[in-house]
Amino acid sequence: MRALLAPTAYRVRTEAGLFAFVGYIREALDAYRRGLREALVLAGAALATLSASFLLVSLSFEWGHVAASVLAAAVGAAFLAAAARLRSDSLALAAFGWLVIVLVESLAFDGQELEVGGESSGGWSILAASAGLLGGAYVLRVAQRERGMLDVVCGITAGITFMTALVGVDLLATGDTRTGIGSLSIGAVYAGLSAGVFGRDGLRNVSTILWLLALVAFVGAELLFVDDGVARTVLVAATALGVGCLARPLRESRFWLAAAALTILTFAAALVFGIEPWLEEDELELRFALASGACALSAFGLAAPRWRDLRFRNLTTIVWVNGLFALLATERVLLGDWRATAFFVALTGAALALLARPLGEARLWFAGCVVSGVTTVATLFALTPPHTSSRLRSLRRSRCGCSSLVCLLSGSPPLRLSMLRCVCSSASRQERSRCTPSPSESLTWRRGSPGHRSRPTSSGVIPP
Repeated sequence: MRALLAPTAYRVRTEAGLFAFVGYIREALDAYRRGLREALVLAGAALATLSASFLLVSLSFEWGHVAASVLAAAVGAAFLAAAARLRSDSLALAAFGWLVIVLVESLAFDGQELEVGGESSGGWSILAASAGLLGGAYVLRVAQRERGMLDVVCGITAGITFMTALVGVDLLATGDTRTGIGSLSIGAVYAGLSAGVFGRDGLRNVSTILWLLALVAFVGAELLFVDDGVARTVLVAATALGVGCLARPLRESRFWLAAAALTILTFAAALVFGIEPWLEEDELELRFALASGACALSAFGLAAPRWRDLRFRNLTTIVWVNGLFALLATERVLLGDWRATAFFVALTGAALALLARPLGEARLWFAGCVVSGVTTVATLFALTPPHTSSRLRSLRRSRCGCSSLVCLLSGSPPLRLSMLRCVCSSASRQERSRCTPSPSESLTWRRGSPGHRSRPTSSGVIPP
């Protein structure tokens, strides 16, 4: 009876003598059992998918290719999700290769061969392949959140699929409106994926990459929906301000950083291609004042919430300086005349310097000095023709000079008061010599307490 039943344990005697090679084969199979099993399953799925694709193409050449791409992308994404579940890097690598082949085939063949009248149904193949690759990488990253290196893989995959998805939308749509709707849909998908992992431990970088791409898609859709340059600038500036306002309630400072970068880029593009304040008076377009004004409001609106945050002081300075340039460009477009512009620019510098004390930011005073000083020098030597009468020349010089004087005097009271306190609090000549403040010390106000002037220490030295 025992001879008819299977042995309870493997008997080595079958691998002795002439059958010794069986032992080597068994050991190799045991060592690579998991990899061989995955390879056989993947090969079987590939053959089955290829057979189903031939069947679909035989039924309909055009839509059969699209259906075959959808099927192959779905199978590849399923294998990538299985690799994430099994934590198999080799299976994940094979699945990525599968999906890349499907995407390349969709771009090289379906997008070109299935084009009819400017539109191509191959765009659906490209969208399906992009969705499969993005979805598989997303599942892989979420399932293995402790592996930070997967941020690079998922980020590269998200960027590639974003561009290929835009190509697919462009092949499907013929007008700007339809293309804009497609771009808006892509942005909604990326925003949804970002929301799914937003705030989860270890997935902040992936979430940031996804909502950044969604923001790019939304801005691109706005540019496609609107044709007028001024309306585009106003809309994008408003979008930047809205994104920046999300930073505080969502507790994500990267929203503010992205909004600041978008505002600066928007103003730079509007300045070069639209506003052009360096043109002559008859070449300026008054409507561009609305564009520069929107950029200024967006910049100042972004700088306000971070004004007291010392971690973002340098970045906040860059933002409000960008807003200052936008404001000066607005004055140039509205006034037109160079001399009137110089007068109001100098007054703007003086007003900026006067805001340094109540807002507790010494950099405002320095910026005001630079604006008023440069404007005054330009008025004295560049904007006053030699044939102008002496009375008119003196008037033009004095009005900019007065604004610069206001700017300079706005910083002198803290200088005088600090010196007086230093002298009165010193007991010896040596201490009096040490307490003479430098301009940088006397003009540095503490952030967080507007108008605060630092008191001297017992040694007479004013702390910065």
